[in-house]
Amino acid sequence: MKKMELLSPAGEMEKLDAALKGGADAFYLSGKNFGARKFAGNFTEEEMIVVVEKAHLYDKKIYVTVNTIIFNDEYNEVFAYLKFLNNINVDGVIIQDLGLLKLCSENFKDLEIHASTQMSIHSLSGAKFAKNAGVKRVVLARENSLEEIKAVVDEGIDTEVFIHGAHCISYSGQCLMSSIIGGRSGNRGACAQPCRQTYELYNSDGELVKEIEGEYLLSPKDMKTLDELEQFKSLGAMSLKIEGRMKNKYYAYATAHEYYSKLNNLPVEISSETIFNREYTKGRIFGEKDSKFMNYHSPENHGKIVGEVIDFNDNIVTLLSDVALNQGDEIKIFRQNQSVGGRVERVLGQNRYKMTTKSIFKKGEIAHLTYDTDLFKKIDEILNKNLQLIPLKINFFASEKGMVKATFISQDIEIELLRENLAEPAKRVALSSDDIKEQMSKLGDTVYFLESFECKIDGNIFIRKSDLNELRREAITQMNINRNKRYENQIIGKNEMPLFSDYNMRDERITSYEVNTIEQLNTVKEMIKGDIYYSDFYTILDAYEISENIIPILPDISKDSEFVSIHEILKTMDKVDKIMVKTIGQLNYFKDFYSIETDFSFNVTNQYSIDFLNSMDVKKITISEELNESQMNQLKGPIELVVYGYQRMMITDYCIYRANNICGNCTLTGSHLKDRLGNDYPLMRAYGCRMKIMNNRPLNIIQYVDDLKIKNVRLRFTIETASETQAVIDDFKGSRSNRFGTKGHFNKGVL
Repeated sequence: MKKMELLSPAGEMEKLDAALKGGADAFYLSGKNFGARKFAGNFTEEEMIVVVEKAHLYDKKIYVTVNTIIFNDEYNEVFAYLKFLNNINVDGVIIQDLGLLKLCSENFKDLEIHASTQMSIHSLSGAKFAKNAGVKRVVLARENSLEEIKAVVDEGIDTEVFIHGAHCISYSGQCLMSSIIGGRSGNRGACAQPCRQTYELYNSDGELVKEIEGEYLLSPKDMKTLDELEQFKSLGAMSLKIEGRMKNKYYAYATAHEYYSKLNNLPVEISSETIFNREYTKGRIFGEKDSKFMNYHSPENHGKIVGEVIDFNDNIVTLLSDVALNQGDEIKIFRQNQSVGGRVERVLGQNRYKMTTKSIFKKGEIAHLTYDTDLFKKIDEILNKNLQLIPLKINFFASEKGMVKATFISQDIEIELLRENLAEPAKRVALSSDDIKEQMSKLGDTVYFLESFECKIDGNIFIRKSDLNELRREAITQMNINRNKRYENQIIGKNEMPLFSDYNMRDERITSYEVNTIEQLNTVKEMIKGDIYYSDFYTILDAYEISENIIPILPDISKDSEFVSIHEILKTMDKVDKIMVKTIGQLNYFKDFYSIETDFSFNVTNQYSIDFLNSMDVKKITISEELNESQMNQLKGPIELVVYGYQRMMITDYCIYRANNICGNCTLTGSHLKDRLGNDYPLMRAYGCRMKIMNNRPLNIIQYVDDLKIKNVRLRFTIETASETQAVIDDFKGSRSNRFGTKGHFNKGVL
């Protein structure tokens, strides 16, 4: 059985060094482009070369995130980048884009492909699809349970699971909230985290729901599974992943140290708790319910509780505490949707501190330590020392006749250096074995520590210290070269960027219609002749009774346990031979039973992704809603564009009503969230007791339809009334005046 890997984030060089010293086995990081953390420091190509060589010397691995969606005009650049990564011996690439999956598997055989969590793989069916397409490792969604993960592991698929760090409230890769609200796309690594802002919940009657304490209604706690590691061991997952490329070096060290220590039954001497946490949850993987999963009061660092305020006067605070604070420490007090804090200016006595603060602390309030100067000093001391991790054996022989033979052995590598006339008869004091060992063991700036030293001297000899040092340096240089050779990929030279397929574009416009309610279906079926898609799987059978010609759209998310019941429902609709799927798991499960079309959720933004899905016999491919007009018009093939419809910003396992024990007959319908600027975002139920958050205005690019090269277009109806539905269709058939809605990314695209 392979050793389970502890995988740490590395946003910059110092963070990688910190996680390395903390005990991590592998690191995920990004170059300056194409990584899903655009605003981390990230690595230049020169830094990448250095860091890969360094990691391999320590027998560690480097996985590079190339996990954004890729636009058509970026493919030459990304292809050159992949060649560079391959040729510097990166161990693997983490990707989201389906076209990139095809490109990597066909052109870079030595680069392991890891399917990013943003590929939205949350089922065994999806994992099988990825494996068959060339993926070596699947990064499963944070929403998967232990049992679901085990099913993937038992299938023989390498799996990576999150064990610590921030949660996305939405399924990764399926969130357009930052993109739609502010133009900063999470799928492009530029998420602005609108989920960490304040919101209010209003019910279907337009009334503020007052049962909820707190205003950060979309902000989850951070994941921590330190005490559950034995369950991961028995699970057989290949890699345990810590989240946090945007965090500092102290977080990188402490989290790696905690989990490395626990995995190896060593004492945990340093905790990451005061460095950053939003309070902790064990996460969906261990079945934490919504009420234990969310932190409605603050998305800030909660540190650790250190005491209770018993007195505060003239910026002097007295705590009831077993923890002694130090000058420079910072404490924070959390109130309802507010935090106050201060910095220890001076220690006045036991539990008595002069604070630098503009706030007034109240008796009985709980103090949290959020900046621990003593902890940071301890970590800095560790980080300032070179890490010598690799054992080295040295066998040394020298003779009065001049011969020197030095053999350096590290693990499976042996370097032998022979030098004639390096030694000479001693004229005064002869060199001892200890003298030679002293020079040979000067390994402080290397990855090696001296495990053993054997020395045999024939006669009384003298060797200059500079010659011994040069011998040692040459041996270490050769050892390093040989250690790195073990990780060499086959060099990719002049191979050209493969061409994508050419397609004949249709001349006539084909319009399809998507509806979500029986009321909308009754309106549409009387007005149009095109395809009608039906998206509410709860009422799909009622819809089928009205029209046997509907095309079912499968649920936004479905796990393996739901595929069978979904299929049973579809089988009762005996005239249905075509469906639209939302995930690669659904595609893989249902492709043998139905003609398949894919929705916007596949994040198709380039011709290579179209080619990939076309090779999977997908009949029609809905392109991404994050493209601008120019990018849309570059694409060809059996593609469709949504030109009208409320956009799904988020799909989540979390339901705000269920979390607050006020669920009843799906109260989501008609409810909305109001943000701090007064914008209302409708909520919709999703199959499996999930929740969708919709944009406050519908996408409407109807007026541009006649100028588009794409001829397959779709009008999508979700929360519209019958009269609103009819008005949109009339507008489409008539003036196309774009009377309401937003142009989305049609003009500017996304960051």
